[in-house]
Amino acid sequence: GFIVTDRTLKLFLCGPLLIQAVFLTLAGHLETPVSVVACIVIAVAMEGFAIPAYCVNHLDLAPQHASVTTGISNTVATLSGIVSPLVTGFIVTDRSAEQWRIVFYITSTLLVLGSMFYGVFGSGEKQPWATDENL
Repeated sequence: GFIVTDRTLKLFLCGPLLIQAVFLTLAGHLETPVSVVACIVIAVAMEGFAIPAYCVNHLDLAPQHASVTTGISNTVATLSGIVSPLVTGFIVTDRSAEQWRIVFYITSTLLVLGSMFYGVFGSGEKQPWATDENL
């Protein structure tokens, strides 16, 4: 039912985002390259749990319009993929650990905010606007 779908989506989307934030923040504080890389690998691996949750969410929200909603969300995601290297290049000028720590903090903050937003407003319920009786 709705409650199970809603909670499952939130668990598999919010949980990995928060774990990513923890490991990226931790990576900014570790000294050895191996430990930093290990934290980044774990953080990126957590995305494997989140991807199915937000991919299937388009089908839950609007089955008849899932291709359009997926296209819109992928466009927004692509924009962040364009902006983030520019911001990183602006912050990291001498490759110091302190500058990379700022990048990790920004990324972690965005992950936590995204998780909180979806945790509060996210839904697995078919939306009223997605119902078209003429189709």
